[in-house]
Amino acid sequence: MAERLPSPTGDPDPDLTWTEQIVPITRVAYDVWRQPGERRRMRAYGFRPSAHKEGVLKREWHQITVRVGPNRIRATHGELGELIFRNEDSALLFNGKPFDDSPAALEIANLLVSLINDYERWVEVREGRASRLRRTRSVTSDPRPINAIAETRRLQRLLGTAWGRPPTRRR
Repeated sequence: MAERLPSPTGDPDPDLTWTEQIVPITRVAYDVWRQPGERRRMRAYGFRPSAHKEGVLKREWHQITVRVGPNRIRATHGELGELIFRNEDSALLFNGKPFDDSPAALEIANLLVSLINDYERWVEVREGRASRLRRTRSVTSDPRPINAIAETRRLQRLLGTAWGRPPTRRR
């Protein structure tokens, strides 16, 4: 079973695993990224069509190759392995097995989360905060949609503590 994550306040929350923390933001990113208007934004951001598969956009990002296709997001690192989010069952897989808390899995998850964060910041700078948040509301029926920038920053802090690095503190 996966190790439990600390809560943002520092108190352990026995109900949340790494997968339960990473899957929601990845699911929302996938839902937003598969919209036609968003695919145009992704191309402007640097994603390119895959030469091998129809409907797949890919991007190189800090040692990983991220592919966004019709049914999944796939992040591949040459040495660490492959992280896949499957939309059909919201499964997060590392090297074909359920996501675990191994250092390699966490490193790839951190790189994918950093790409999502950077993309959302880029959209906000380009189009404004209200426009960025409106995109998320269009794909979810939740009255409290996920704020991708806030969630990715929180996950990056949590993933940083997973490797023994202290969380960054603002003064």
